[in-house]
Amino acid sequence: MNRIVKIFMPLVILALVMSTGCSMVQLNTERDAKIVVATVKDEVVTKEEWQQLYNYQKQSNNITEEDEKDYHKREAIKALKENCLNSLVLRKLEIIRAKELGLDQFTAEEQAAIDADYQAQVDYYVTNQQSYNPKAEDESDEEYEERLKEITDRFIEANAEVFSKVKNEIVENALIQKLMDHETKDVTVADSDVVLAYNANLSAAKENYAEAPNNWEAAMRDGSIVYFNPDNSRRVKSILIALPDDTQAQIRTLRTDNRAADADALLEEALKIIEEKANEILQKAKNGDDYDALMQEHSDDPGKTSDPDGYYVAGEGTSTWVTPYAEAARKLEKVGDITSELVASDYGYFVIKLEELTPDGDVAYEDVKDALKEERLVEAKNAAFAELESQWPVEYKVKKYLNRCK
Repeated sequence: MNRIVKIFMPLVILALVMSTGCSMVQLNTERDAKIVVATVKDEVVTKEEWQQLYNYQKQSNNITEEDEKDYHKREAIKALKENCLNSLVLRKLEIIRAKELGLDQFTAEEQAAIDADYQAQVDYYVTNQQSYNPKAEDESDEEYEERLKEITDRFIEANAEVFSKVKNEIVENALIQKLMDHETKDVTVADSDVVLAYNANLSAAKENYAEAPNNWEAAMRDGSIVYFNPDNSRRVKSILIALPDDTQAQIRTLRTDNRAADADALLEEALKIIEEKANEILQKAKNGDDYDALMQEHSDDPGKTSDPDGYYVAGEGTSTWVTPYAEAARKLEKVGDITSELVASDYGYFVIKLEELTPDGDVAYEDVKDALKEERLVEAKNAAFAELESQWPVEYKVKKYLNRCK
């Protein structure tokens, strides 16, 4: 049973470093490292720790110095500062308690998972560096890989302290997860509660999807538990022969400026340029060429990688997808059908194939029971753990000094 661990401090710092493409950013002064903003038993939270988290939250929420001085925003700013402090205190509590219970001894499997998580962070930086350091025209693959490795090694060496903290945070996250599992091991969910949740969720889904069918599309895409399928809904795949990015941008700007006629004229001319290629692909698909192979080779839609199984389209009403796409997808009748003509849009031409007709109406309880029970169990364990956490500040003699968080 997993939950999202609340704070990932060094990863926050690492994200800032990566986003600027420079070495470690100095976020705090030496003085701040000595100011105590909270105590938990015999341990402390420093202003430096708090400032790092608060600075990150400011950046994430686009909070400026002017916002901090704004009288009308002072309560919101104060609440943010307090939330940052509370998060750090709670994490400190969790780590102390976990160690007291002897949970900081990891099995070989647990340690392997920790090592894999850390390596994923390093690998992310390597991938990130590829965008900052493209391959030179006169550079071989081997030379490029070696240069990229040297850049990465220099960064890691220059920021060894940060990466050490990253590793430590990953260890602490694993420790907190073990604590939660330990403290909530006896929490269960009755089957009767699962049935009640199913009936409530089914009723809510019917109402929700009737008002906004695009919410069904989103639920299917993100892997949520789906309790109801709107009539005539389906899953499709598509090949996009895209217009150039700058042309798409010009069309968007014209539509934003309410210049629909100009946008339509530009679109018409732009589509003519790609029409021949698009028709060739359409004919190959209609003639029985392997559609998935055509999609992987010719489609300009990043979804061919991120969503290789295609997209869900509700049978009617509002859709996540642009109108021409949704309308064309809804006209396909049998699984395997392909649009008879190119589907024009502001993105370019689409060739769409019907992959699945989802069963209309209620999704049977038996089909979602296991997933729903697991979801309810996670909710119950989270609630039980939160209740325990609310009792720990007294036991561990927590003191907070929010007035020092300035």
